Amino acid sequence: MKKEILLQKEFIEWLVNTGGLKITAAGSYCDYIAAADRTLEIYKKGSNEKSHLLAVLETEVFNGNSAQMIEIVDETIDKLSEIGIETRLNKSLKYIKNWKSALYKYKEFLYDYIDAEIEVVTDEETLVNDEVITEVVEHVFGKSSGEWQIGKQVKSSELFEQDKIFTHSQEDLYKCFSFRIITQDRLYKELFYPISFIKRLFYLKGERQFMNAWTKELLNKVSIHVTDGVVRLDQISRLEISNHQVHVESNGVLLMAFTKESDNKRLVPFSVNTLTRISLDHEKSMKSIMLENLSNLQIFKEITVALKGHMKRTKTLKRYKKACKAALESNFINLIDIDRLKVEMNLISSLTHLQFMDGVENTRKGCS
Repeated sequence: MKKEILLQKEFIEWLVNTGGLKITAAGSYCDYIAAADRTLEIYKKGSNEKSHLLAVLETEVFNGNSAQMIEIVDETIDKLSEIGIETRLNKSLKYIKNWKSALYKYKEFLYDYIDAEIEVVTDEETLVNDEVITEVVEHVFGKSSGEWQIGKQVKSSELFEQDKIFTHSQEDLYKCFSFRIITQDRLYKELFYPISFIKRLFYLKGERQFMNAWTKELLNKVSIHVTDGVVRLDQISRLEISNHQVHVESNGVLLMAFTKESDNKRLVPFSVNTLTRISLDHEKSMKSIMLENLSNLQIFKEITVALKGHMKRTKTLKRYKKACKAALESNFINLIDIDRLKVEMNLISSLTHLQFMDGVENTRKGCS
């Protein structure tokens, strides 16, 4: 009898109800995750303590620690993206690709599960003021300090040695960055941009296709600066990281990618060792887009008022998460004009221009 993965029943239901998969396909995703769990070992940093993927994830999920859950899954995917990994694991590349696809879905499911079912881990006194507030940002910008690492026991500085090359297909890139787009909420004083709430609302209302298409269109337009100009994300077939530099393949040609510095002007080579260190930067800040179009964002105003009503006092991450959960379980969602919300979402999309930026430079620039 096969051993079930963490929250297998709930994961299958989520894949069927929100992902539109058949039960047999959803079951295959569980099999891929179980196979990855059996194959990969995880070591506690600085010690010989060994565990496995699902055991570590279980601890983080039921502690409500989204940031650490994301870090563990992303590092696993990074390790599975190393050139030559199929030889080391004695598995076919096709099989490893299936593992990665399942892990991307599993990460999104676990994030939604923590949001809906678990009280998040956060300092209740941590205030939220005009910032990107989800735990994802702390992870993406390299601020989280995870305890676990994937693979053989090595020093943290040796996890991604300079002679290793990591390659990510276009499909991988869309899966990675779509997750970031749908989880980076912004709570401005005048108006909220509660994208994770909106994503769950659209899914509940049977508008998954619209939300997914909206996200994909944002990603299609992402700018990547290269030697002779700019290419869009939908124009590249893969991204490669080696010796801390980034290259992208477009029309069969491998091009060196560059990042703008924090002044958003001068271009310099990337200096990253993993995909998670590449940020999606707003060339024009989301705050500017929202505030310049207040009169055209009536549904966003209504959602902001409703969420603030559930938060009541000073804004904190914990209260925001609880507010989203309460609003989604109330009659408020039946009063929202979904068609009008789509119009407002498309307006924001038309004014949003994203670019790949080194996470360090993006942090210096400040969350936009």
